[in-house]
Amino acid sequence: MMKPTQLRWFRQVATLLLLLTAIFAGNVQAQSNLTISRQPDFSTEDREFVPGDTIFMKVDAQDVDYSSLEFAEFRLFSREGGAFHNGPFVNHFDRSYTAKIAVDDLDLVDFFWNWEADIRDRVGRSFNVKVFLRIGDPGDQLAGLEMRGLVQSKGNDSFVMLGQEVRVDNETQYEVHFYTAAGDPNNPQPPPQGPGSFADVQENYGVETRVVRTESGELVAKHVRVVGPFNVPRFLNISGRVLSVDEASQTFVVRGLTIGVTQFTGFGGEGYRPDGTNGGVSVGQLVRVYGDFQDDGSVQAHFVEFRRAVRPELEVRGRLTDFDGETFVVQGFTFRVTDATVVERLNNGTLPGGGGDGGTCDPNKGECPPVCDPAVEQ
Repeated sequence: MMKPTQLRWFRQVATLLLLLTAIFAGNVQAQSNLTISRQPDFSTEDREFVPGDTIFMKVDAQDVDYSSLEFAEFRLFSREGGAFHNGPFVNHFDRSYTAKIAVDDLDLVDFFWNWEADIRDRVGRSFNVKVFLRIGDPGDQLAGLEMRGLVQSKGNDSFVMLGQEVRVDNETQYEVHFYTAAGDPNNPQPPPQGPGSFADVQENYGVETRVVRTESGELVAKHVRVVGPFNVPRFLNISGRVLSVDEASQTFVVRGLTIGVTQFTGFGGEGYRPDGTNGGVSVGQLVRVYGDFQDDGSVQAHFVEFRRAVRPELEVRGRLTDFDGETFVVQGFTFRVTDATVVERLNNGTLPGGGGDGGTCDPNKGECPPVCDPAVEQ
């Protein structure tokens, strides 16, 4: 049962049709308007995908005018921002839209991903849903990692950074994004930015690189960002599941790389439980390691971030309708409100989207939801 302050807030919101972002943690009653599946016939509902899978997507956007679309696309981006993919939905002209993408076509630099559907017509009606997915094998020894540092030397089809040789091929993508600090203070022109090529990779230039490891142990660049002719902090990060732990040597293995910890290594993150050796690292845990390569090819960990295995499953943005005191509907999804539901008020009195008439609510006229008292609301 809802608390009185929650009930008053939701009644006002339902009247004003407040644009709402609702995050699902387990009480969605109907999901027939969204299916993400490994199967082309959408016969299963899946949230985890591995290499070799294809992600099939289907949404039913009932409020959007399919005959007058402004755009309809899906987006996939790693939660750490290391990779981004998008593509168009196929409009079936019956309010349904489908798309697909192969996991093997993704840059698997992280295990946690956001999938988002964004469909909008020309009069502004939209369907926007975000789902949290897990993509890739967190124990895959050939998955990607991110590196940042100076180019120490350059060959015909490779360069050396962080003491490691990184090979490039025909699929390597390049980007020039010089930081402002790389510009000449006597030159008013902004630093260069845009598409690049292997020619932009030069000795003593800072680069940020996403790489994958081949079965032979080579590092192959998937994406190279050249950030300027100046020094950048040495940086390496890799996400995955802990495959083994050696307490005697204070090391553990992630994606085939041996990670060493010292008294200076920091530990933290959502799943951090400080117990045992190695800061509490144990086999099977999901971690993200920030560190630096050593001469023997191992990694010295500067910080180990523990990752939660479970993430919120669904985020929906849209108009709140059909509130009955216990449940409400957003974008066709029915949510149930409990005593554990946390209600947040946004923008200190300004309704997202401007309230019912597109303007700002007036608290003197009783248009605004009351300010939440954390001691009462939560």
